[in-house]
Amino acid sequence: MSKQRRYLVLASLLTCVFLSSADQTVVVTIIPSIMLQLQLAVWDLDHTSWIVTGYLVGYLAAMPMAGRMLDIYGHKRVFIISTLIFIIGSFGVATSNDLNLLIVARVIQAVGAGAIIPAAITISATLFPSQNRGIVLGIIVSVAELGGVAGPLLGGVVVKYFSWQWIFWINVPFGLTMIIIAMLFFTFTPVKTSPVDYLGGVLITGTLVMITIGLSMIDNPDGIMGLIILSSAIFLILFILRQKLTSHPILPTSIFKSTIFRAANLTHVFVGGALITAIVTVPLFSNTILELSSMDGALMLMRLTLAIPFGAVIGG
Repeated sequence: MSKQRRYLVLASLLTCVFLSSADQTVVVTIIPSIMLQLQLAVWDLDHTSWIVTGYLVGYLAAMPMAGRMLDIYGHKRVFIISTLIFIIGSFGVATSNDLNLLIVARVIQAVGAGAIIPAAITISATLFPSQNRGIVLGIIVSVAELGGVAGPLLGGVVVKYFSWQWIFWINVPFGLTMIIIAMLFFTFTPVKTSPVDYLGGVLITGTLVMITIGLSMIDNPDGIMGLIILSSAIFLILFILRQKLTSHPILPTSIFKSTIFRAANLTHVFVGGALITAIVTVPLFSNTILELSSMDGALMLMRLTLAIPFGAVIGG
């Protein structure tokens, strides 16, 4: 592959990574606009927060399966399909006039986005020689962080000059362009014949979905919430048993023997909870209590999100 072609492929990968990462946080500054258009009240905020939460669930659930499917079906094929799913989800969000349909479309969008990240990392690792691979992977991770940081501001800018739907319409032409580039310039990689643990994927997805639904009901706990939490525990136990029994686990249980791994992930849970709370409530607070614009809310949140990549570098 020529140098020019290699960098064209990398540019398309970075574009997809940026868009998929930005869509995690891009909605936080437009939630008031969405609630206004869909005629939702303030007490519907718990339900509305699934616009953010649903994306995170789909995003996380897709990553383990996507990483495995890259080996089974080839990098090029998985990247194209993932981008297509992301486009379909974006189209669904942009055309939704019902909150439930919008949330479903966000989950579909997130599944595609979650699969794009490991696909982009894997493809970029095959593009460059080993001595340059670390730099390229660092660029991809940095662009992913940049997407999360720029998301609220991007949402604020779009809402100020256009309608909130244009945040998702933007993904359609960009995504189609990336698919065309992939079809023309990406190369097919050899595939493996080892099986994919689809059952494990269903179980871990069920765990994430059930625990998230259960926790979303914590302000009004009842028997249904208890059953949902219990269901998430059952899904988790079955997933752990499945990973121990299958010869091709999605997530090998041996990695949990590392104290550092367990501590790091537990820390990440608390940090993630604090971050999601902030990115949802800060723009809403600025738009409602302070009566500021979506742009002002985005700029207020930027004071927090701008520090994230610097903290990541310092922590690393």
